[in-house]
Order: sequence, then structure tokens, then C-alpha cells
Amino acid sequence: MTFQQIQYIAAVAHYQSMNKAAQHLFVSQPTLSQAIKDLETEIGVTIFERSRQGVSLTEDGIEFLRLSKNIISELDHLQEHYVSKNSASVTHFQVSGQHYAFVVDAFIKFIKSHDDKSYVFNLKETFTLGAIDDVYNRKSSLGVIFMTENNKNIINQILKKKELEFYPCHTVKPHVFLSSSHPLAKRKTIEEKDLKDYPMVTYEYHGEEALAEDLVFNDESEQKIFVHDRGTMMNVIANTNAYNIGTGYLIYKIIPDEIVSIPLEGNHEEMCLGWVHLKEKKVSFLTKQFVDIMVKSLRDYSPDRK
Repeated sequence: MTFQQIQYIAAVAHYQSMNKAAQHLFVSQPTLSQAIKDLETEIGVTIFERSRQGVSLTEDGIEFLRLSKNIISELDHLQEHYVSKNSASVTHFQVSGQHYAFVVDAFIKFIKSHDDKSYVFNLKETFTLGAIDDVYNRKSSLGVIFMTENNKNIINQILKKKELEFYPCHTVKPHVFLSSSHPLAKRKTIEEKDLKDYPMVTYEYHGEEALAEDLVFNDESEQKIFVHDRGTMMNVIANTNAYNIGTGYLIYKIIPDEIVSIPLEGNHEEMCLGWVHLKEKKVSFLTKQFVDIMVKSLRDYSPDRK
């Protein structure tokens, strides 16, 4: 039995497909299949049931995976530890998240903390399920999302199915993003009814509305604008009378000076900002470093401190 064979089994169990696992592992499917068959012969059990629909774990396979998860986690942690310490190697790190200024701020500070190293860093701004899937598929070390009373049940169901964990960091009340020249820009607070005559701009969401990136209260608005990226969102708000409801974070040089955020008045659900990570995988040094920087940004720029 080798570490490589254990990793092969974990990948096939994860993707429930020999072909997808082989692509992820950068090996041929026959090589992967033979390595697993060799291990099954060696230990005398059948780990996977094969069918036209794909592969699934047998009861023996479930037990094998359960017993080997700690080994896989320790191996990943050991590899990450020494790769990050070896200055001759290139450090790879990717974070996925919804379109948040505080994530960009943390990412910039994270980059600056690695000025003396060789690295490939990637920040992927995406939709809710995209961030979750990137972590599940091991493309990103963590994903930054938010939960509310309205969406937590469906998100928790998704996280449980994918064996992911949500770690809360900071909670904020909803704020309205407006242009500084907007007719409502001088208000200390804004009520939901004040927004009915203005266009609402939101990120296009994929799937159920509960998985949207924005808090949508005025769903019956006659004027709706959907965008895909944060740059377009900021330009639309800065140059029109459109509004967006979100976290309220205004961070210098990341959010344009022409945009203000004003608390939304009323008993509205709060946004719990946090990150998701593979439940069975140890948090790496780089992930912990990024999270620490992000938490500081969340607290330093919190709109509720105004």
C-alpha cells in the first residue's frame, strides 16, 4: 500500500468518476484503475462498485476512506508546510469569493506579505455556488460567502453534502450603496420604501434566489439591472441613480470615492460574513494567514463602526 494509492482512492470517491479523478490527478484512467485494483487485491476487499453510471464506495470502501482520511490530511499538511518553506519553489494559493471589497483588500495585503517569494496567487470573484464548488473541487483553499437567516438552511445543506465547513468571521447590518450625487445620499438611514422609485442593481445569481450575492428586498422593482463583475457594479452605481444592498464596506482605493453606503432602516436580517473550507483537511499556513488578514480588514473597515 502506498500514499499514492490512498490519494487515488480519495480522489475517485470525491469525484465519483474514474475519468474526472484521473483528470484531476494528471494520470491516465487505465493507470488509476490499475493502481486501485492492485490495492484491492493487496488488502482483500472491494473498495468501489463499478457501473455504467460511474463508481460508488462499498461498505468496505467507506470504512477504508474513513480510516485513511487522517493520513491524507497529514500528508497534505506536510506537503504544504515544506513547499511553503522552500524558497526555491513557487507558492500557489487561490481564494474564491463573492464580490467583496474586504476580500480584495485582504488579497492585496496578502500579496505584499510575500514580496520576497516566488508565487502564483489567484483571487477568483464568483457567485455563491461557484465559491463553494471551487473549494469542494480543491481549486481554492477557501471560499468567502455570507449567510443570513433566510439562506443558511439551503447553504448548510449544500455544505454538508460536500463535506465543507463554514467559519463565521463578522456580522454586519445591510447597507444601501448609492452614488454620492444620488437624491438619497444625504440621508442618515434609508427605509425600504424610499428605494421603490430607483433602479436596483444586483449580481446575476445562479440557481435559487436564496443563493444570491445581494440582499434583495424590493423584488418587485420595475427597474432591475444585472451585472457579472464588481467593476461594472461600481460604475453603474457611481454614474446612475441605481442602488445595491450589501455589506456597506467602503475601502479607500477599492471602492470609488463617488459611492457612499447608508444603513438600511428596519428589522432586516444581518449578514454573517465568513469562509468555507474542506471539513477533513487541515487549515494550511497560507489559508490561516489570509483569513487573519481578512478578519482584520472586516473589523477595521466595518460600516457599523461609523
